[in-house]
Amino acid sequence: MPQKMRAAQWMLNPLALAAGLVFAQVAVAEDGGSPWYIGASQAFNHDNNVFRRAYGGTLPVVSDTTSSTGLLGGIDQPFGRQRFYANGTAAMNRHKNQDQLDNTSYGLNLGLDWSSIERLSGSVTFGARQSLANYGDVNATSTTEKNLQKSRDVAATVRYGVESSLGIEGGVNHNAIDYSLADDLRTVRQNGANVGVRWGGGRALSVLVGVRTSQAKYPTVATSATTFDSDTVDRRDIDATVTYAPTGLSVLTATLRGTHETHSLAGRQNFSGFTGAVTWDYHLTGKINLRAALNRDTGTATTFLQYTPIVITPVGPVLGSPETLRIDANRLSTTAMLDAGYEVTSKIGLTANLRRLSSSTGSSGDDTLTAYGFGVSYQPTRTLKLGCSTNRETRSGVYSDNTYGCNAQLTFQ
Repeated sequence: MPQKMRAAQWMLNPLALAAGLVFAQVAVAEDGGSPWYIGASQAFNHDNNVFRRAYGGTLPVVSDTTSSTGLLGGIDQPFGRQRFYANGTAAMNRHKNQDQLDNTSYGLNLGLDWSSIERLSGSVTFGARQSLANYGDVNATSTTEKNLQKSRDVAATVRYGVESSLGIEGGVNHNAIDYSLADDLRTVRQNGANVGVRWGGGRALSVLVGVRTSQAKYPTVATSATTFDSDTVDRRDIDATVTYAPTGLSVLTATLRGTHETHSLAGRQNFSGFTGAVTWDYHLTGKINLRAALNRDTGTATTFLQYTPIVITPVGPVLGSPETLRIDANRLSTTAMLDAGYEVTSKIGLTANLRRLSSSTGSSGDDTLTAYGFGVSYQPTRTLKLGCSTNRETRSGVYSDNTYGCNAQLTFQ
């Protein structure tokens, strides 16, 4: 496609969306209290190392600018003792130069919270996401082709209240990650189940003691430059979780597990020892929120580690590419995370985040990933939100990457 035509097409969708947003804001009246929301968004982001290559290496470092034009919507509807919620985003992502990477990303979350008249309650959740794969993973295929990561998760939990402060709870879950490139070896499937007894539910202090089992399958694992095999990871845990919420300003959650993990593939190191996590949410004032987390676990579990960042002045979720899951095949990984949010005024918010992932293969191989970022948001009206952010990511001895961008989001309820 000629360069001028590509540039015109790259800008056409955002301009059309901007015009539509202006007319929509005039045509649609603000109406609070609705259980649903719909909206549209436009974002421009620049990445100075798209393929996560080393500076000074044999392959050139490539930068590019991306335009993301999308829609979002959701609903949160209680009915009787139940509650149904759903939210989704979809974005058309167009690259200014690396047009072979053009893609459609999406994120979908569904959930149902239910309870009976008596002592039974529970939840069912489903999630599906698609985004451009992470080119900087340890096991990522070295390529400039478009490679999409598709992930999905399903989970169900059930709780039975024996009495007001004592209950039994259990659950099952399924996670899957696939890639559009056939030679990408990071595909994984995981199934798990757990059951436990919780004391003090609804009080300032609660304790959960339980057991869990899981199995992860990697269908294609490279054992040499020309040979491949599969690996099944079986895991058993005995864990104890303590949640302490003395006031509405602070919640501290700590988990300690006795973990035993085995691999079916010869040469993969098994693990037997302690894993765990600590998370602290603290509302320092009505304007300052802090969240800190420390997690030490095997690589398979770290892959599916979920962590929700702090969002200031939210009007539904900020639209963007769904977060890409980083595939971790290491024997043991330690993840430290810190988020801070400051509401400068009722319309202006600041955020900052820091991530550090240290992994060990159990032999001489170690890997450290450090990432941090800053963001600012401005919400001039109840329906319109603007934001900009900048982020930096470095992987020890491999690559460094800087990204920055701005977005506009219009949401109606």
